[in-house]
Amino acid sequence: MFEDYNKVRPDLIDLHIKLLRKRRKYINKEKWEKALMRFCAEYSNIDAWELEHFGYRNAKLSLRLRIFLRLLEAMFDFNQKFKSELNSTVETSSLRIPPIGRDLIGYTYWYQLDSDLNFRLYKDEPDEENSWSLVSRNLPELNECIQDLEKQSIDDFKQMSTPTTEESVSNPASQIPAKIINDQDDDDDDDGEKDEKIEQQQQQQLNQDDEMNEEPEKTATSPSP
Repeated sequence: MFEDYNKVRPDLIDLHIKLLRKRRKYINKEKWEKALMRFCAEYSNIDAWELEHFGYRNAKLSLRLRIFLRLLEAMFDFNQKFKSELNSTVETSSLRIPPIGRDLIGYTYWYQLDSDLNFRLYKDEPDEENSWSLVSRNLPELNECIQDLEKQSIDDFKQMSTPTTEESVSNPASQIPAKIINDQDDDDDDDGEKDEKIEQQQQQQLNQDDEMNEEPEKTATSPSP
């Protein structure tokens, strides 16, 4: 239904119109896309812009699904009768399909199967927004996904998360770029030269003070004429 790009199916249009009307707003069937665009503008200017410029027929699958999800979620906010009926007859835990597992990288996998045995396998990264992606929709794609998961190992995951070598662990200086090390060496040399000059100046000042102290003693011991 959502993946048909040849035309927008009439039953899909009717479904969107019914969901829009459930918000107690009059929707003209001939202008349903404009009404849908106004709905998108309530939660995302980007989605509204894409729908306005490309139309629903040319909209990406991710946009279509996101709009449909927002319409369903809006039922809980604007249709109190629907919300009350649902809460009294359906358990909250059954409203969301739990994930089937997670791989070593951290992707969460979701599996859906309908009454006609059509299945979809999705994955998403929990820490990334809009990271949903369709992994497989048929047996060859599912087998390929299983093979990729079997190739994953803890060692590969460690190399991805901690790219440091034994040398860098034993010698922290090896993690510093060579240019930074060279610059630090040059700075150390400059600091050494400055310290040496300061010591020479201090020694010269001490020698001058000693000479000034010796002159009064010579004057005091010299015989008077």
